[in-house]
Amino acid sequence: MNPRLRAAAERGLRPVAGERAGLQQLATGRGRAVFAGTGPGVEVVVKAYEDAPALAHEVGVLGLARDRGAPVPEVLAFEPGPPAVVVMTRLPGRPLTSAMGDGPAVEVGAALRVVHGLPAAPPYSGGQHRWDEFVAWSAQREAAACARLEILSSTQAAAAADLLGEARDLLAGRPTVLIHGDLQADHVLVEDGRLSGLIDFVDAQPGDGLLDVAVLTLWDEALAGPVLHGLGLAADGATAELLDRYRVLRHLAAAAWLLERGYAAESARHADAVRAGLGA
Repeated sequence: MNPRLRAAAERGLRPVAGERAGLQQLATGRGRAVFAGTGPGVEVVVKAYEDAPALAHEVGVLGLARDRGAPVPEVLAFEPGPPAVVVMTRLPGRPLTSAMGDGPAVEVGAALRVVHGLPAAPPYSGGQHRWDEFVAWSAQREAAACARLEILSSTQAAAAADLLGEARDLLAGRPTVLIHGDLQADHVLVEDGRLSGLIDFVDAQPGDGLLDVAVLTLWDEALAGPVLHGLGLAADGATAELLDRYRVLRHLAAAAWLLERGYAAESARHADAVRAGLGA
């Protein structure tokens, strides 16, 4: 645990929760830490990041999303740092699953429609101005990392990159919206059968809204239909094909990211999913 980040989080929490406030670590990573903050009558989330612009970006997106009525945390305090610190309301709930029924998933789609309505335009995170070029570049980069780390064979990595590169006709006409960027189920909270909210917008960026759906349904594809319904999108063959290819892209990226951070078993699971997507 980085003591500099914890000290910054403690300083940021006190004006909101008082001198008797306490912190409990929820997650930590390279140059970032997330805590549950508590005080008399207060229950919040505190994030401390060495990458101050990234946290400032999340604060800006949360403000825009709340102004449009999206169910996201309220920012209670922000110190630009570095380290940057944000204190926000802690939303209740458990991660979304299809076992909860269609209702919460439809609500997620409706919430995503609000987020996807926020202003966004290229360039994409790799500097490209065309979505198909960005996806092909991203697939090649992640596939190369998987081959270098020996997660996939060079043949499998090349086939995975080709699967995305060959989808240019499907990708070229996709609309650009503001996507969440990391909409795994842990970032979608459900309480008492209703959507509580969407969290963790630090990776929000321009992209195709279907990429959010692909990430959310990565391990639970039964969610796709009701989420698409809430988004007002048809669950047709072209959509299903795009979702399948976006899932391969996510699996590629996750396999390399996880192994580089010591999570070999989780990385192997994503690698197996890539092979399954290739029919290997």
